[in-house]
Amino acid sequence: SSPVIDVSYTDAKEYISWLNRKAHTTAYRLPTEAEWEYAARAGTTTLYSQGVEPTADQVNISGARTEDSLGKAQPQLRTLGYPVPVNEMEAANAWGLRHMSGNVSELTRTCFSDKDEEVQIWPSTSEWLEKSSKARCFPMLRGGNYGAPLSHATVIFRSVWAYDTRELYVGFRVVRELD
Repeated sequence: SSPVIDVSYTDAKEYISWLNRKAHTTAYRLPTEAEWEYAARAGTTTLYSQGVEPTADQVNISGARTEDSLGKAQPQLRTLGYPVPVNEMEAANAWGLRHMSGNVSELTRTCFSDKDEEVQIWPSTSEWLEKSSKARCFPMLRGGNYGAPLSHATVIFRSVWAYDTRELYVGFRVVRELD
């Protein structure tokens, strides 16, 4: 199956609302940045989801943009220029989650406020979930993508996104809260 792409944050939230109605639950949602990074790291402290330095068979990024940013040739990297199906490449981390580094940048629930110019911090996850859904802020993207340099595919790279912007390199992942 292929990753979800070309959707806005608003589209993702509407899909999740539909999914919750369909399943008669409220358990589905976008992950927070912290949850996304925890899942991407899979119990490791490495810079990339797949380890210290991923190979071209493990991460779908732009080798050309990586070479430009580093100012030197990186023949071990490649540029496909499109997202690959989820089961393609050796992209799984230690927990079996695929394409946490590269392929498609993923929307999170984490809020960047242009007013405060910093991510909103509230003391507990439940408080964060409640308040961030009411705050007007910009969602954060994680994971890098097929058109970005390798440095964007680290588990620590983050960027701000607009609510209604759609791009072929942006998608989302759904988490389900356990009872």
